[in-house]
Amino acid sequence: TPAYSPDYPSWIGILFIVFLAPWAYAGFESVSHSTEEFRFSPKKSLHVMTAALVTAAVAYILLALIGSSAVPSDHANWFDYIKDLGSHSGVEGIPVFNGIYRAIGERGLVLLGVTAAAGIITGLVGNMFAASRMLYAMAEDGLLPSPFARLNRYGAPKAAILFLIVVSLPIPFLGRSAIGWIVDVNTIGVTIAYAYTSAAAFRAAEKGKGGIIRITGLLGVLISGFFLLYFLIPNISSIASLSTESYLILLVWAVLGFVVFYFVYKRDGGQRMGKSTTVWVVLLILIFFTSFIWVLGSTRTETDIAVNRLYGFYADEIRATGAPFSVDRQSKMLLAFDEAFNRVTGAILRNSVIQFVLILLSILIIFRIYGSVQKSHQSAVKEKTIAEAGSQAKTNFLSNMSHDIRTPMNAITGYVTLAKREKDLSPRVEDYLTKIEASSEHLLALINDVLEMSRIESGKMELMPIPCDIRAAMDEVRDLFSTQMRQKHLSYVVSYDGIEHPLVLCDRNRLNRVLLNLISNAYKFTPEGGTVSVTLAETGCDGDAVSYRLSVKDTGIGMSKEFAAKVFEAYEREKTQTVENIQGTGLGTAITKSIVDLMGGTIDVFSEQGKGSEFVINVSFPLDRNATPYRPLTDAEKAAATAFKGMRILIVEDDPDNRDVERTLFEEAGFIVETAENGEDAVELVAASTPGEYAAVLMDIEMPVKNGYDAARLIRSLKNPELASVPIIAVTAKAFSEDIAAAREAGMNGHIAKPLNMKNALETLTEVLL
Repeated sequence: TPAYSPDYPSWIGILFIVFLAPWAYAGFESVSHSTEEFRFSPKKSLHVMTAALVTAAVAYILLALIGSSAVPSDHANWFDYIKDLGSHSGVEGIPVFNGIYRAIGERGLVLLGVTAAAGIITGLVGNMFAASRMLYAMAEDGLLPSPFARLNRYGAPKAAILFLIVVSLPIPFLGRSAIGWIVDVNTIGVTIAYAYTSAAAFRAAEKGKGGIIRITGLLGVLISGFFLLYFLIPNISSIASLSTESYLILLVWAVLGFVVFYFVYKRDGGQRMGKSTTVWVVLLILIFFTSFIWVLGSTRTETDIAVNRLYGFYADEIRATGAPFSVDRQSKMLLAFDEAFNRVTGAILRNSVIQFVLILLSILIIFRIYGSVQKSHQSAVKEKTIAEAGSQAKTNFLSNMSHDIRTPMNAITGYVTLAKREKDLSPRVEDYLTKIEASSEHLLALINDVLEMSRIESGKMELMPIPCDIRAAMDEVRDLFSTQMRQKHLSYVVSYDGIEHPLVLCDRNRLNRVLLNLISNAYKFTPEGGTVSVTLAETGCDGDAVSYRLSVKDTGIGMSKEFAAKVFEAYEREKTQTVENIQGTGLGTAITKSIVDLMGGTIDVFSEQGKGSEFVINVSFPLDRNATPYRPLTDAEKAAATAFKGMRILIVEDDPDNRDVERTLFEEAGFIVETAENGEDAVELVAASTPGEYAAVLMDIEMPVKNGYDAARLIRSLKNPELASVPIIAVTAKAFSEDIAAAREAGMNGHIAKPLNMKNALETLTEVLL
C-alpha cells in the first residue's frame, strides 16, 4: 500500500515515508573518522557534509519525480499503479526505471544502472571508511587487537578493511530478505548509538556552558528513543513492525554485544569501562524484550502455518467427499490436529530453549564482568588507600623538611642582615656578606620551588580566594622589582589602564607567585638595556565574573621553538651557552602553569631566539563588589605606616638564634620586644598583662611544651575579652597554604613565613595593627 495516499492528509503521508525509511542514516560519521586522511583543513568538513546533504536531497527528489512521471496505460493514475505494483514485472515493476525508459529508452536504463552502481559503490566506500576508522580508533585506544591500528603506506587501516570485507562478503548470498533483516537491525543499532552519543554529549556539556550542545543532545535522545520504541514495539503501526527474523538477529546481536563488551573490558588497561552499568542494563533489557517478541512472533508464525494446513486439509476433505463426519475422516482430522499441535509445541520448546540459552549466556557474562569490576574496584580502593597513606607521609615529610630547613635559614639570613648594618665593615667582608645573602636567597628559592612542585604533583595545592583589588597586586610586583630592574638598567613598565572591574575574589598569594615567577624569568634572561613590560587588560565581564589578559613581555634572549613547546614541563631548562650560567631549577614556569590551570585559566608563550619572550595569561575571577577599592599609599602614609616606635610586642620563639635575630630586627623597626621560649610561657605572660600592654604576639608554631596553635586558642579563650583579642601573628617556617589556614583556624590574625623578610613582615604588621 502506498505510504502517500489521497485517503488521508499530505503531512501524514510524508510522516509515513519518514518512518518507512531507515531514519538514522549511517555514513556522515565517516567524515569525522576520515579527517586524518584529509589533504585539506578539517574545518571544511561542515561544507562537505552540507554539500552531501543537499546533493542527496536533490537525488531523492529527482528519483521520486522520475518514478511518478510515467504511468502504465492500464492504470488511471500513479496511486493505482503503485498500489498494484506487485502484479507488474520487468521495467514496469520498478517505477524509476519505468519513467526513465519511457523518457529516453534503453540508453536511460544504462545511464540509471551506471548511476545506481556508482551510488552503491560510494555507499560501500563511505561505510568502509566509517567502520574501518572506528575499528582503528578502538585499536589505538587498546580496546581491539593492535593489527587494526596499523596503517599502510596510504594511511589506511588495511587490517580493519580486510576484516570488514571478510565479514560483509557472504551477506548478499543470504538473499534479499536476509539483507532486509540486517538493514532493520542496523537501523536499530544506529538508533541506539545515536541515542548513546546524544546522551554522552548532553552529560559532557558543562552546566552554564555549551547550552546548544545540551539542547541538541537532549533532542537526540528523545528523537532516537521515540523511533526505537516505534520500530521495536510490534503492531504499533501497520508499517513499523520488524519481521520475526529481524528480532532474532537483533537478539543475537545484543548477546554478541555482551560478548564483545566483555573482551573489550578485559583489554581495558585504563579501567575506562568500570562504570558502564547503564550499558549492561540496556543490553539486558533489549535481550529480554527482543527474545520475548521473537518467541511470540515465531510461535504465531508456526501457529498460522499449522492452522492453514488444517484448514487446507479440512477443505480438501469436504471437497473430496462432501461428508466430513465419518470415523475414518475424523481419525485423519485428529492426526492432522495432533501433527499441528506437535509442530506448534515443538516450535515453542525450541524457541524457549534458544531464548533461555541466550539470556543465561548474557547473565553469566554480566556476572563475569561484575566480578571483574568488583575485583578492580577493591584493588583500586586498596591502591587509593596506600596512595593516600603515601601522600600523607610525603606531605608530613615535606612539611617537616620545610620547617627544619627554613628555621636555620631564618637565622642565617637574619644574622647576615644584621651584620651588613654594622659600621666599619671592610669591603671584602661586605662582599662576602652580600654573596652569602644572594646564595641564601637562591637556596631559599630552590627549596620553595621543589616543595611547591612536590605539592602540585601530590594534588595538595589548593586556592584560597579572598576579596582583593587586582590593581594592588600589580603595584606590589612593580615595587618589588623596581630596584633590581633599575640596578640592571632595564626599562620596567607595569600598566593596568582601563580596568573597569578591579574588585574580585582570587588567591592573591598565588597570583603574586605567578607574577613573581614570570617577571623573575624576564629579569634573569634580559640583558642590560632591555625592556620588561607587565600589562593587565580587562577582556570581558558578564556580571558575575570578569576576564583579564595578563602579559609579561621582555626583549631578552628568547627561546627556541623546540624548548618553547616544553617550557611548562617540570625541570626543563634550555641547554645553550647563553643560559647555562643562569641559576634556576626549571620549575618556575611549571608551577606557574599549574597555578593558572587551578584558577581555570590558560597560559601561552610566544618567543623567538634573540628577540625576547611573551607569556600571556587569560583568566577569569568572580566579581566581589564588597571588596575595599585599592588606593596607593602616599609617601606620608607609607612613613606613618611604619611608625611602630614604642609599640610592645611579644616574640614567642624556642630557637635562641632565631629569637635573638628577631628581637634585634624588630627593635630596629622601633618595637619594644619581650620574648618567650614556648607557648605556655606566652599564655602566662599575656594572661598576666594589662589590656593594651602588648600590641601584638608574634607566635612560632613548632615549639616544645605547647605549640603555637594551642597557645593561640588558649589566649583567645581568656576571660578578659580585651586580653583575648590581642593580635596574634604566626611567624613560622610552616609556610604551606594549609599552614596559613590552620593559623587562621586557631584564631591568628596573620602569617609571616620564615626566613624572615622584614619588608613583608612590616607590611603584615601594618595591615594588622594600623
